[in-house]
Formats: sequence, C-alpha cells, structure tokens
Amino acid sequence: MPQANQQNRAATAAQAAGQRNGAGAANAAADSAASSAAQRSGAAATGQAGTSPGADRRQQVLDANPNGVVVAIYAAYNARVSDGAEFQRRADEYAQLQGAVGVGADGQLVTGMAVAVTTLSQVGERVQAIHRALLTDTSAAQVPRNSQVRALALFAHGEPMGIGMEANNAFTLRATNDRARGERANTDTAAPTTSDSVTTFVQGITGAVTNDVRVQLFSCSAARDQGQAEAYEDWVSHAEGERRGQNSFASELAGALGTDASVYAHTTTGHTTENYASRVFGADAGGGQGGIQIFEVLYPRSFIEAQVQTPAVQQILHRTDGPSPDPAADYGHVRTAMWNHYRASIGPGRTVGGRPIGQEMMVNPSNASALLQADWATRMREFLRAPRR
Repeated sequence: MPQANQQNRAATAAQAAGQRNGAGAANAAADSAASSAAQRSGAAATGQAGTSPGADRRQQVLDANPNGVVVAIYAAYNARVSDGAEFQRRADEYAQLQGAVGVGADGQLVTGMAVAVTTLSQVGERVQAIHRALLTDTSAAQVPRNSQVRALALFAHGEPMGIGMEANNAFTLRATNDRARGERANTDTAAPTTSDSVTTFVQGITGAVTNDVRVQLFSCSAARDQGQAEAYEDWVSHAEGERRGQNSFASELAGALGTDASVYAHTTTGHTTENYASRVFGADAGGGQGGIQIFEVLYPRSFIEAQVQTPAVQQILHRTDGPSPDPAADYGHVRTAMWNHYRASIGPGRTVGGRPIGQEMMVNPSNASALLQADWATRMREFLRAPRR
C-alpha cells in the first residue's frame, strides 16, 4: 500500500505506514502524533510522572475527545479495483483534519491516522481494538463515553444497495433483497427488514460506538433508493421536509443502528468527500423513514425565518429595513439563495472557515452550520436578488 499522503506530519506517516504494512513504528513518532492531536484540541500534551508512554498517549486522546473519538476506515483495494487509491487519499486527508484515532503496529494509539481494511469483518475488529485501547478500566459498569467512537467514517466504493469493504470490492455489506429493483416505491413508508450483513456489521461495532454515533459513508450513491437510476433530481432535490432514500443502504443501516444514531451518505456519484448531493438518516434527520437533504440541517427553518426579517436581507429584496411585506414569499427567495450558497461552498479545494464542508457537515454538522451561516452573512449579495416585480 502507498504511504500516507504528503500532507501528513512525518510522525503520523510513520505510524500510519506501520499499521498498514505491518512494520513497527518508532515510539517517538507516535508521541509526536498524539501530542499534535492534543494541542489541536486544546488538551495538555504533557505526561504524568511514573506513567508509561502508552498510558500518557491514551490519556491525551481521552482528554482531547471527551465526547468520543473519530475513526476513519478505508477499503484497501487490490490493484484490479479502479480508483482504489482514491479512498486512502481521502481517508488520510480526513484523518488528519478531523484528528481520527487508530492503533499502530506497536499497539499504541495514534491520532491523525486512517485505518486500512481488506475484509468487512476487519471493520468491527479495528473499531473494537481502538475502543479497548482507550479503556482505562475494563471492569467499569458504565463505559466512559470518551473511550467510544462517536463518528465512524467509511471510505469505499458504493451503490444504492451497499458498499464494498473487501479488497476485491465485493459488496458484502449490503441492504436486504427486500429493497431490490421495483419492489418498493420511493414513497413507501413501510418498516423495512434488515439484511444479515447489516445486522452482523452493527453487532460487530456495538459497545465500541456511542448510541448517537454518526456513521459517514464516503461512498457513491449509498443514500439513493435502490432500483432508481441516478437522475438530475438526485443532485438538486431539496424541497423542505422532503424525505427520500428510504429504500437505500444508508436508510437500512440507520435503522439497524438504533433511534439515536445517524447515517450520512451521498445520493449520487461524485467526489469522495466534497459532494453536496447528500442526505442524513436517523436521529439527525428527526427520525422516521427516509432521509432529508443535509442542507436542511445546516440551514434550518428557524435560521432562514430570522434572516428574512433582517435589514440586510430586506434591503436587498425591497430596499427597506423591513419588516417583510410578504414573509412567505421572501422565505422562498432566501431559502433558494441559501441553497445556492450551500452548493457553492462544497467542492474539491473549497473551504469555509478553513474547513472542507463536504466532510465537516457529516462529522460535525453543528460546526459546519455555524461556518456556513457566518459565511452567508458576508456573501449573501452574491446569491440573493430582488424578486421581479
């Protein structure tokens, strides 16, 4: 496998290479990687006297992640799988930016590390290994949240029926055949059954992930309904309250994870991480069948309604300081402008507040929302125009 991307710090690259290739990595490199993660999170990077380097490193990770850690796992495809190296590249980028945690070949925790797998079963094994490495007391009645995974990002090829986590890109993690072509309409709200592979996958990570885990599928089309070819509407559909994808793999996975969990996924083929055609299922979508466009999470109705009444917006729409003469019509104009702002903010090489929104909106939607709303305040005139009279 190739080494970590050239943006990685040398210390993290050494540890990540050791994990992927089975070579031992120096303790100094791991110490440097963990220290960097602690500093980014505002945690102290100094160890306690009399403790081992591994214990120091574990405490740094625990202190830096009180609500749980982020884990990035990618399918390490063989040379016969097209675009296989893309998933390692994007997983490495994500791991560095989000401070993802892994376990190196020496058994020590590493921050900023993407984890490679060649079989589906290894996903659960790696997640459980990270959890065990973070546990300070295995006999505790209640598992500490900071020893669990709060965000699990999977990087792999995808289709509406599943994702390929095997080295040969076999889709062994897939939705039930009950959702096969033509068997369910997009508007069907009947409770779905769950495939054996999804059930086994969820069982494999249970206990190591938080109840409200956010699983992010950086895979094409996993949020699109099975039996439906990709269409223009999959890119642009963002009607308020619209629920789609209830027959998708992402929807089935969300249901299997439980009512507190959420699954984020793309509805189309496109860039691995920077794809605005995305939906969220489960708790972050308000529960229920199907998923909502992530745009609705980032620009909630309350924010749009408040913006409608601001003098800045009213000056653009009506050349007055307000109040709005037609709040309903203005709401529609402003919401459309925000949709265009959202789309313009996501793409390869684009960032808002220094963060690539395509990945940020899945791992930390609250922060992504705050960044986008602040950016909107300074750029609204690029997207909002006075209505025709």
